[in-house]
Amino acid sequence: MSDTPLERLCEHRGVVVPPAGRLLDLAPVLEIRAVDLLAIAGGEIPAEFMPTVPDLDRPIESLIRYGLRTSEAAAARDFARSLPRTSIRGGPTGLPTLETVTFGAVFRRLLKVRNLSHEGMACATGSSISTVAMAMGNGRLPSPERLELLAAILCIRPDDLEAMAARPAEGPPPSASARKTVPWLWTIGELILAVAPLEVEQFNAVVAFAAEQVSKRREPHWSTP
Repeated sequence: MSDTPLERLCEHRGVVVPPAGRLLDLAPVLEIRAVDLLAIAGGEIPAEFMPTVPDLDRPIESLIRYGLRTSEAAAARDFARSLPRTSIRGGPTGLPTLETVTFGAVFRRLLKVRNLSHEGMACATGSSISTVAMAMGNGRLPSPERLELLAAILCIRPDDLEAMAARPAEGPPPSASARKTVPWLWTIGELILAVAPLEVEQFNAVVAFAAEQVSKRREPHWSTP
C-alpha cells in the first residue's frame, strides 16, 4: 500500500506521482485545485495560494448558517466571482511543510486553505463536531454517507477522499435523502472557495448580497386583484 495521501490518490487514479517541482502538473489531470494538491502533498503552501484574509472561519460559518438555498448560494457564488481582485493576491503567510504527512493533517490543511472551521463543516453537513474532528485528528473517515457530505463541501470527489485516507469508510451506502443534499453542499463549497481571494469589504458585500437573497424569499407575495 502507498504511504502518503498523495501516493494513494495517484494510485487510485492510475497516474504516476510526479517528480519534485512538477506537482502542479497533476492539477488539470486530476481536476483538483492547485492549492488542494499542495495541501494533499504535504509540502509548503506559498502565501499566494492562501485566503486573502485569514481567520474568516467564523464569518464563513455565519454565512453557512444563513440557510441559503442552492439557487441563492449559486447567485452569491457568482456575485463573489464577479468582484474585482486586488493586485495583492493571497494571504499574509503560507503553510509550512508537514513533518509527517498523514491524512488527518492533510484534512486540516484542506479546511485551512478555505477558511473553513470544523464547526462550519459540521454545521453545513449536519455532522457532529466529533465526526469532523475524527477525520482531522486520527484521519479516520466516518460512514460512507458522512464521507460523501464532507467531500461535497470541499468540492472533492468522495472516492478521492476515501483513497487518500487509506482506510475505507465502513457502513451502509449514503441514503437517497443524503445524496439529495450533495448538490447544495457542493454549491456552498464553491461559494466558500469564491470568497477566499476577497478582501474584507468584498466579503461583507457578499454577505449582504446573501442576506438580500434570504430576505426576498421571506417577503410576502401579494396576489394582484
